Amino acid sequence: MSFAQVQRYSPILHLPDVAPPLIVAYGKDETDEFERQSEDFFGAWESNGLQAERLVLVGKNHYEVIDGFLDAGSPLCYAVLEQMGVK
Repeated sequence: MSFAQVQRYSPILHLPDVAPPLIVAYGKDETDEFERQSEDFFGAWESNGLQAERLVLVGKNHYEVIDGFLDAGSPLCYAVLEQMGVK
């Protein structure tokens, strides 16, 4: 992938002016790079005047973070439902 393609497709370089609240979720067992990217995106989102919530999931890695969508009692599912006004 070329540098131009990275620039074109990088979400941190194309933040919206208006958007609903965002949940930036990542696992505590992520690599340092995945954690850095998540934190950078979270910071950029908020710096752009948008609302964000950080959710760090203990015991989860990059592949396991989304497991919470399968469990209504998980912190991830709870955060999504709370953001929707269901909880």
